[in-house]
Amino acid sequence: MSYDWKHEIIDRMEMKLCEISRREWILLLLGVDGGQPIVNEYTFHVIFYIYSFSPFDVKPLIATVFSKDIHNTIRELINDGIVERRYSYDAHGSKEVYSLSIIGEKTVEKLISRVKKSWVLINNIVVRKGETILDELVSLKRTYNDRDPKTILKLLLNYIKSESSSINLRFEEDELRYLKKIAENIKV
Repeated sequence: MSYDWKHEIIDRMEMKLCEISRREWILLLLGVDGGQPIVNEYTFHVIFYIYSFSPFDVKPLIATVFSKDIHNTIRELINDGIVERRYSYDAHGSKEVYSLSIIGEKTVEKLISRVKKSWVLINNIVVRKGETILDELVSLKRTYNDRDPKTILKLLLNYIKSESSSINLRFEEDELRYLKKIAENIKV
């Protein structure tokens, strides 16, 4: 199936279709949930690793996950003045806090409006309702934002144990069985 074929079918169904760039995915995540800042860069990586419709290639590391695309896109957005990064300090150490600049807020406002009213073509394969995507990003942001890596690891292990978890789709059957066995024995 070609890209043009999908557009033709969508047009015949009179559905408004949009695509979201990698930059826009990062901006959407920052903009949903009332624009609450995201604490620590690893939060972006974890959320886009878990999210089944993520356009990013995210690979597991020993204690977390990482995407060079996410890392570089965040840096570009900071350099372009769309995203701001500041540091906060507390008894547990320092935290990177990512938020939208004034320019970023205006950009995201338009972006959210466009996505909310459309169906979104993801990875040139899946068409998904924009409003659903926004709701899913809000849920993920509220679950994982401002959590320390140990808590996130515990949440991920609990998801792996769950039969209905969408994260399980990322693994082959043998890998999943192996991870579940390990997860049962780890006390995080």
